[in-house]
Amino acid sequence: MKLLRDALLVVLALALPACSGGGDSDPIAPQNPDVTGQWDYLAMDITGEIGADLSVQCDLVGGIDLDQQGGTFSGTLNGAAFTCGVPDATQETVLVNKPFPIYDGQVIGADVGFRYDAPFLHPVLLILAEDELGAPVLSAIGTFVNIGTVSGNSMSGTVFVQLEIVLIGTRNFSTILEGTYSATR
Repeated sequence: MKLLRDALLVVLALALPACSGGGDSDPIAPQNPDVTGQWDYLAMDITGEIGADLSVQCDLVGGIDLDQQGGTFSGTLNGAAFTCGVPDATQETVLVNKPFPIYDGQVIGADVGFRYDAPFLHPVLLILAEDELGAPVLSAIGTFVNIGTVSGNSMSGTVFVQLEIVLIGTRNFSTILEGTYSATR
């Protein structure tokens, strides 16, 4: 009886780690890709409404440097070129030489998401916003929320921009813009 009990304990001791969901050989757990490195980033066709009558379209191109620890990552957006204007009209590009921190980065299986905040310093956009909203613009900040998938050396998905415009002497204005993004390394 003691021999049978000892044999069962050995079998259970060997079997339980395989059932625990842990270890490198777990066939059920998703394997997170490593997004560490330098990526060429493009957020394009970011469109939305400012006020009742002003449609805007913007693109942002830059480099992103990411550092992943487990399923989370952070980094910076560098050397951004921000092009903005009214759809089907002249677009103007502004270069932004300041790095912007990337935060809330997560990789779960093939799903990837991250954020960064960038000022909307675009003169055409600010002038049009002042005309549409009826007050001078003190500042405009966009929180870019990137949600998509990663596969090897590329990622892509949707970018949502929460645009907060601070007006001098009146209320603030908030709107959501939406576009697509892609990045390759």
